[in-house]
Amino acid sequence: RPELAVLLAWSKITLFDDIVASDIPDDPYFNDLLTNYFPSPINTYTKAMTNHRLKREIIATIIANRMLDMAGPVALLRLREVTGSDNAQVARGLEAARAVLNFDGFQREVDQLDNIVPAEVQTDLRLHAASAMVDAALWFIETHPDLRVGEAVQRTEAPLNEFKAALSHIHSPFPAARIEREARGLMKRGVSEELSRWASAMGQFAQGLLVVDLAGKMQVEVPEAGKAFYMVGDQLRIDRLRAMARDNLLHADYWDRVAGRRLLNELVRMQADATEKALSENGAQAWLDERDGARRALLEELHTLGKDRNWAFARFVLAVDALRQFMRH
Repeated sequence: RPELAVLLAWSKITLFDDIVASDIPDDPYFNDLLTNYFPSPINTYTKAMTNHRLKREIIATIIANRMLDMAGPVALLRLREVTGSDNAQVARGLEAARAVLNFDGFQREVDQLDNIVPAEVQTDLRLHAASAMVDAALWFIETHPDLRVGEAVQRTEAPLNEFKAALSHIHSPFPAARIEREARGLMKRGVSEELSRWASAMGQFAQGLLVVDLAGKMQVEVPEAGKAFYMVGDQLRIDRLRAMARDNLLHADYWDRVAGRRLLNELVRMQADATEKALSENGAQAWLDERDGARRALLEELHTLGKDRNWAFARFVLAVDALRQFMRH
């Protein structure tokens, strides 16, 4: 559609300007973008490439183009709304997310499906990835706002890969069922099992960044932190609340969606905070047992709010407040 083409073009121009004005093109992590921009015979002239007077503009153009092709202009807007960050900080977060979630590898697998599955199936796969990228970028923006992309990737990539490998053994029944259901749906549409499970788990991979952070902070193994994180989410019904609210907010008006995304982010943070408290004491199960009375009262209130599965914005606000009250115990 012509209007979307114009919107995408202007978004790339605006983002390019903001990246050039920042220190992102000076990050050594992006040197390969400059090298790959030129024909391979030019690689012998490393010094000339490095001193190219348009070096920063070349890098900024590539980043702006691939970022908007990957997530679209709406993703940038949503991240700015939730975090209050500028385009350069959002770009930094999305580039780090791109690396640790192996978006390029995922994209290559999706491209292999050209003329094998309908285009809308490939679009759905890319939407899975884009949603996970936004969640991961949000974590990077809030946790490491000033860290260079290369440093952020170096800190998180290896432990996140450890989380990915352990996910099937540590997650709780609700996310496991959701991953299985979405994967089977994609397989029925002609996507391979491996790619279907990859796409369905990407949201959990993004969430794994919180687990990696917890493991480092509490000096425990990543699988141990992950198991505690999922146990807390399951026992407090945070995972279910977040999923249902996310689905229902799709139909809310603009300002409810903006506020709702901030509340969704707060829910994840509360789950991480509760897990940190549990790990600092006697573990997740003992921590939950000590608060069993308050937990039961919380679950009863959540059941009352969601018994007709109509998670309107007002009910979501009350549910988040109920969790805040529980966290004070």
